[in-house]
Amino acid sequence: MRRQSILLGAAALVIFGTATADAATSGSINRQFRGAVAEVLNSVRAQQDFLRQMSSSEFDAFVACAQNVMDSAPAARKQYVLAAPNAGAQRQRFDEVALDNQASLKQRITRECS
Repeated sequence: MRRQSILLGAAALVIFGTATADAATSGSINRQFRGAVAEVLNSVRAQQDFLRQMSSSEFDAFVACAQNVMDSAPAARKQYVLAAPNAGAQRQRFDEVALDNQASLKQRITRECS
């Protein structure tokens, strides 16, 4: 009976440790992805009239809003963007993710952040 309790306790510890590691990894991916969203939007600001015309505070609010919308992207898609070999590829992958699901994320950014 004692051995069974020890095994159950060890199994619970392993499961808890795995869940904690997954949460930490997920949190790290989310933070990195939010940074990537900001970098992409900063890199295209000069090329997009509606972004270029925003004041600094308006643009910062737009970026924060876009980050919040993009938070709903699946973790695998976030990792796909983060794994890009360079800034150009990251922007292309960001656009792909934003256009996933019949462009629902891009439509939300336009609707909620503009």
